[in-house]
Amino acid sequence: MHLHLRPIYSECVGLARVILCHSRQKKEPIAMINTAANERTEIEARISREGWGDSIGALLVEAAKTYGDRPAAVFFEQDSQITYAELDLLTDQFAMGLLERGIRKGAHVAVMLPNTPAFLIAWFGLAKLGAVMVPANTSYTATELDFLLNQSDSQMLIIDSSYLYAFKNMVTRPDILTDERVIIHDQSDLSCNWHSVFSERPNFNPPVPVTGSDLANIQFTSGTTGFPKGCMQPHDYWLLASKIMSVNFASEGLERFLIWGPFFYMDPQWMFLTSLRLGATSYIANRMQLGRVYEWLADYAINFCSLPEPALDRFPQDRSGDDKIRLKFVMSYGWRSETFEKLADRFCTKARDCYGMTEIGIGTLMPRSPDVALKFGLSGPVGPMREMRIVGPDQRDVKPGDVGELWVRGKGLMLGYYKRPDANAEVFTDDWFHTGDLFVSDGDGFLKIIGRIKEMIRRSGENISAREVESVLKRHSDVADAAVIAVPDAIRKEEVKAFVQLATHVETSVLQEEIIAKHCREHLAAFKVPRYFEFVSEFPRTPTGKIKKKNLS
Repeated sequence: MHLHLRPIYSECVGLARVILCHSRQKKEPIAMINTAANERTEIEARISREGWGDSIGALLVEAAKTYGDRPAAVFFEQDSQITYAELDLLTDQFAMGLLERGIRKGAHVAVMLPNTPAFLIAWFGLAKLGAVMVPANTSYTATELDFLLNQSDSQMLIIDSSYLYAFKNMVTRPDILTDERVIIHDQSDLSCNWHSVFSERPNFNPPVPVTGSDLANIQFTSGTTGFPKGCMQPHDYWLLASKIMSVNFASEGLERFLIWGPFFYMDPQWMFLTSLRLGATSYIANRMQLGRVYEWLADYAINFCSLPEPALDRFPQDRSGDDKIRLKFVMSYGWRSETFEKLADRFCTKARDCYGMTEIGIGTLMPRSPDVALKFGLSGPVGPMREMRIVGPDQRDVKPGDVGELWVRGKGLMLGYYKRPDANAEVFTDDWFHTGDLFVSDGDGFLKIIGRIKEMIRRSGENISAREVESVLKRHSDVADAAVIAVPDAIRKEEVKAFVQLATHVETSVLQEEIIAKHCREHLAAFKVPRYFEFVSEFPRTPTGKIKKKNLS
């Protein structure tokens, strides 16, 4: 008999907190539990009444009818914006153009675009058609793009001209990706075939209905056992996540979102969908620039954003410009307690801890009550539409206060990993998903993340598979063996360190380190390249020959 964690409340990927500058008195535990339970009940009741929509495309259509000429997205560094109505029309024309080119419901289409209006048009155009978007990290090398396109069975590639070098240097170009199936986007070149895709026929209606259970994305996430795995996310995954967040934010009066993350990640996607539900305008940066965040918040009167902790350290000491800051809500990731206090004292702004991942979407979320949020260091109670267990090595539920692996089930989770039955067998027990993360419950139903079972490095918000980096290192003829670990870093939280055992014919030298680093740069995205190298004559090993990573530092 399972002793499930009692859901007492309603990310995303990461951690976030609530502090209010005018209400700091702590409540008794029973009061905090009741507050959390009431908020979760309210969210689930509203979702039950209203539902969460039929598809991503239908969500945009309804938003365009309601908000029309209101700006949906402002790409402020590109001096460009697109209204709800314009986005609806352009995505209709794009979907029709794809249909005319032979793309049908269920076709996999890789998208390798920067943060531009083109990404939104491609994303929603594919969603309206019922095709499946495969977002590609724009920093991928030829090796990584080769893997993604072949593993995902992509039948078309939409790519910005600035990334063509990676595509052209792939070893194994899929036969189906003929030149006609490679759509090249270039903002400054009107001759690119991106512009020829748009059909002149308006009012697109999909020839086959698109439903919530249909696949929307194959979202690749760094694996712990090799190359990234493709999470199969249905439309319901995105619709439910954005519905939960929009209901949760409904009373906050959020009108202006700041999105700085690249859209090939999940956070910007759920944020933008949430903004559509709220009728808000998303102000979208080309990329994160820590030193400019304060300027962006002030210039565009931003109400909502996520903030990496180092960004606050770059805020000016002079507070004369603070009267322009209109922040009401912040998603924060792994902040120290003093940072929450600093934010509350300076801006009287809410921030929240939460937990989630690419596979499950929303997991836990701290309630809106500022009193509940004073339980520092916790990720929150169980989220809406979720059940959770903390499980020991014997697959039985552990007692409150004991550490175990978090298991999750509920609506809107991923359907599984694409073409990875081996991985699916490892992470699912019936309909329970094994997160690979270690948690503890405080007894009141509030959960705290302790660490990871998974061998994952998280550098500046990027997930890096140690196994993937090791496989690249070991491809070099001078390397006999390699092990990669995370080491603490004050700015990036974790950095990548590689331990290298050279082949017997190779001598250790500074030049040799540069040779191996260059090899990594050629085959890995920049954020995956080890920052530190250490040469070892031999590795500590277990009796079965495995490297004892816990002995490395």
